[in-house]
Parts: sequence; C-alpha cells; structure tokens
Amino acid sequence: MENEEKKKAQDEKREASKSAMKVFDEMQNTSEMERIIKDNMIEFKCEGKLFRVKKPNGKDQDEVDGERRKKLTELMKDDSYLFRKQWIENYKAKGIDIKAMENELVVLQADTKVKLLKLATITEKNIVEDIKKEIEELRQKQYDLSMKITDYLGYCIESQLRIYTDSYTACVILEVKIEDDKDGKDSHWERYFKTYEQFQESSELELTSKTFYYFQYLMYGD
Repeated sequence: MENEEKKKAQDEKREASKSAMKVFDEMQNTSEMERIIKDNMIEFKCEGKLFRVKKPNGKDQDEVDGERRKKLTELMKDDSYLFRKQWIENYKAKGIDIKAMENELVVLQADTKVKLLKLATITEKNIVEDIKKEIEELRQKQYDLSMKITDYLGYCIESQLRIYTDSYTACVILEVKIEDDKDGKDSHWERYFKTYEQFQESSELELTSKTFYYFQYLMYGD
C-alpha cells in the first residue's frame, strides 16, 4: 500500500511537471509575459485577490537549499531510486537509447532555429505560412520527444529532486497583497502559504497552477 501511494504521488508530480513544461513553452512565445514582468516580479489576480511571484531573495534561497538537501538525502537512502546515468544504462541494456533521443532533440532545436532565422528574412506571404507550419511541426516533434524522455527518466533522482525543488520554491515566493485599511492606501505583501504542507494540500488549483507557471517563466524564461 505504501509503495502504491508513493507511486501515485510520483505520477502526480510528473504530470504537474509535464503540464508546466507545455504551458511554459507556450508562454515563451508571448510578448504578454515580457510585459507583465516588472522588477523580477509577476503580479496576477486570482479569486479577487492580488498575488505576486518574485525571484527568491537570500533568505528564501537558504530555506529552499536546506529542504533540497533533506530531499536529496531522503532519495539517496531509498534503494528504489536511481540516478539518471543508471537509468540510461539500464534502458540501453533493454534496447532503448536515451542518448540518441537527446541528440535527436538537439538536431530538432537547431533546425527550428534555422527556420526562425529564415522566417525573419522572408516577405512572401505564402512562403511565410509554409515556414511557420514547418516550425510548428518541429516544435511539436520537440515537445513529443521531450515528453518521451521525461517518461523514461521521470523517476530518476535528479528529476524527482528538481520537481520537488521547483515546487517548494514556488510555494516560498508566492505572496498576497494585504490591505491594511479600508481605503486600500496602506498595504503590504506577505507569504501566502506559510508551510509547504499547506501548498501541497491546497484545493486552490487555479492559484497553484498559475503560481507554478509564472515561477517557471520568471526563473527560466530569460
């Protein structure tokens, strides 16, 4: 029963990671995200409240690093977890070449970059549309291949640690605006989830989803 619960929790984390990756890829291609980032912060409304995510300060980072160390120690003590290199070797023995997939992904990314550069020099409408279609197909192949690699390596120690660290950081850097008077002239920001357990158990799915997506863009989008 304990193993089943652990696997269920892992699957949920992996699905959250997949969902975030897809949304992150969509956000990278919008100027709107660049517009709303101010002073390394992103403000957004949810359920009538004003929230923001910010890049972690020194205190935040110390907290995250401490939890990351604890999680790494926990994973390494569990013999059912393997490092990425070990998983790749095991898959290779079964005829699945992860390295070849990663090389293919690099080629697809390079091809996409070439198409994007070419697109910037073309003015003929029909050719532009053809190139855009080719770029879309390349990006879809990249996404599908990335998800395939994620499926194979989702349970490696590095992946589990990254998912946990990103999730914990998203919890730490989410703040809500508190109005100190009725007129709203005086206000301050404070951490919304006081503990990681509150973040995990929250039923505010829209809020936690937006938090994670905005955090991904803020931390990795530039």
